[in-house]
Amino acid sequence: MLTRDPDRRAWHLATAADRPDEDIAALLDAVARRATGRRGHEAAASAWARAAELTPDQEARATRFAAAAQAAWFAAQPVRARSLAEAALVDAADPLRRADLDRLRARIEWNMNSPLVAQRILLAAADEVVGIDVERARAMTLLAVAVASFTPEGAEPLTPRLAVLGDPAAALEGDPQRTARLLAGFVHIRNERFDIAAEQLRPVFAEWSTGGGRDVVANIGVAALQLGHDRVVLDLHARQLAQAREAGGLIVIVHELTRRAFGQLAVGDWAAAAAGAAEALDLAAGSGQPALTQLPHAWLALLAAFRDRPEQLAEHLDALDRAPTEGVTGPIVTDLARWARGLAADTPAGALHHLEQITGFVKRLAAFDRVETAIRADRPDLARQWAEELAAFGAAVNARWALAAAGFGRAQLGDGDVAAEFEAAIEHADTAGHRFGRARIQLAYGEHLRRARRRVDARGHLRAAWRCLTTSTPLGGRPARPRSCGPPARPPAAATPRRARRSPPRSGRSPAWSGRAWPTGTSRPGCSSARAPSTSICATCSASSASRPGPS
Repeated sequence: MLTRDPDRRAWHLATAADRPDEDIAALLDAVARRATGRRGHEAAASAWARAAELTPDQEARATRFAAAAQAAWFAAQPVRARSLAEAALVDAADPLRRADLDRLRARIEWNMNSPLVAQRILLAAADEVVGIDVERARAMTLLAVAVASFTPEGAEPLTPRLAVLGDPAAALEGDPQRTARLLAGFVHIRNERFDIAAEQLRPVFAEWSTGGGRDVVANIGVAALQLGHDRVVLDLHARQLAQAREAGGLIVIVHELTRRAFGQLAVGDWAAAAAGAAEALDLAAGSGQPALTQLPHAWLALLAAFRDRPEQLAEHLDALDRAPTEGVTGPIVTDLARWARGLAADTPAGALHHLEQITGFVKRLAAFDRVETAIRADRPDLARQWAEELAAFGAAVNARWALAAAGFGRAQLGDGDVAAEFEAAIEHADTAGHRFGRARIQLAYGEHLRRARRRVDARGHLRAAWRCLTTSTPLGGRPARPRSCGPPARPPAAATPRRARRSPPRSGRSPAWSGRAWPTGTSRPGCSSARAPSTSICATCSASSASRPGPS
């Protein structure tokens, strides 16, 4: 029986062994390799860990403990992975192997505990090996500055020996040069020199699909997220997710699902973002690691706020309150929760209290809500400041969506030529492919024209927004033609009797949207007939329709 089942035979021999035995350890190596081939990373970790215990040679023991730690990490067992990596460090004499083990320890640390501790581990290890293997040191320095871009406060500065690794001219072509550009780009992002960062990273974004190491490709996605390159975020993480599913790496699947959601939210693919977050939450909960559930809960809370589902919102926010935010995604989770609470607030002032605390790149993702809420809360100074920051960022990195949000804010504030600002904002949103942003701008523009008694001009924008909200799957998947939200063609008079034709409501709101939040996160905080502010969407949904002039 045991001869027909080599895995079982190896485990029987390993259980019976009471002293180191290289032959049995070699059998367990084969068990671990077979388990990895069928995506059984937890079983592989157990086999390599027992093989290490039976290994008499110190360096070989370190190699097997390191393999066990890596397999445990892929199996979403970070605590076990950390202990195995530390056991490997005890026996590892090779400085390059020790550097690789420190990289794994840092990865576990920035995902599950303290990003600052992870950065210190990476920089110390990179400084030790920079004279032996400059490319390994460059890769570890890249990870350190990428982590610091999320938590700039308290981050360690680069030593002179590591700072020069960000010079692309001194690096070889391929991954070394991409790594150097990423390293330099993250340093500039951390210092908010976005124009210089974009110049460094533009070639990397253009060629990301040509391949590269896992950490290089992953950090291209992080850089694209920081600079608002939605298409790179979507395409890169879709490919990374497919590879993670093929390899069976549970923790990588959770990471890719939750990172891809940033691009899906930007382009309005709420259904895909919700499905991915729900899958990530199931996988994370099944792993027994509460820290992995934080970002999925935050996404589902925000999407529930968008869709005006208070029960789901409360459920996910309660889950976030019960589990402290940890790891590099901790600030992101906090910001997404603030965004969700701002959308659900009862008053504009209450909404602004949450939205003005959002930091990092999430504040740019929430640009429409922040600017409009500041106007409603009678804080035009704050709205104007945020609009100027968006305009500067958009010009620095050529982010048309940011320019659209800035123009929307200036138009709502009445700065300059309002009509020209609206028209430019619509064009920017259309070019960026943010159809919900465009619909939101057109609603505001249409209401502005309606109040100016230019009803014929207003009708085109309100109809275009209405069509986008009702026929472009606003709560579902991405439409076949994302930029097809133009004014609908009028049906021929002979084909449709006049009494059967139905124009959209003058407010631009479809009955199908009753009880739901507006796209791109407009949940109309504090909107009621008693305090309808003079902003486009809020005015269209207020109960003041009785005072509106009749149709033209």
